[in-house]
Amino acid sequence: DWENGWVSPEVKKHGKGVMQIRLQGDFPRDCMAATAINVIDRVAFAERLFRTLWRRLGGRWTGRAREGDTPAGSRLLAEHRSRTLAELMRDINKRSDNPISRVVFLTLGALSTSPADAPTARRADAAIRQWLESHRIGHEGLVLENGSGLSRLERIAPAQLAAVLEAALRSPWAPEFLASLPIVAVDGGMRNRLRASPAAAGARIK
Repeated sequence: DWENGWVSPEVKKHGKGVMQIRLQGDFPRDCMAATAINVIDRVAFAERLFRTLWRRLGGRWTGRAREGDTPAGSRLLAEHRSRTLAELMRDINKRSDNPISRVVFLTLGALSTSPADAPTARRADAAIRQWLESHRIGHEGLVLENGSGLSRLERIAPAQLAAVLEAALRSPWAPEFLASLPIVAVDGGMRNRLRASPAAAGARIK
């Protein structure tokens, strides 16, 4: 229940781009989780990161970052490709990385064109249901709110989840999926669990 003591950080902007951030609220004494908190607006963060790296490379930039569609006729200067899905899955499953789960969920929507004018999250929801139907898995009662695993509204029936896991094991990408799961008593979220059990070092559990 750590979120019960959460208070949004206080952000004050000063001259010359200086920001003062004051963390507030409290955190349970026995909670050992290590986390990074993004308290800066994403566009401002991207701008500061680019400016710092550009300056480090000997460049000078006086522009500003803006969020929006790329203007027609723009010239591509650089391109960055994401890590492979297999690598992302290891982060998601080994360390239970919820933000990356959400990014993958929204990427499904961004790559989908149906429903045409729907928000990205709704297109992601539709893409997942279409995949379930293609594998003859019912999606009645399935609730997808944000795809991160942190929602209190999301629902899936045990039989649906079991069918998804069975489909994963029949998939050509089954080895990548299995490699992403924590090994009992060895790594990820299972590193300190079931150490004295027969499953230790032999089972993959999420």
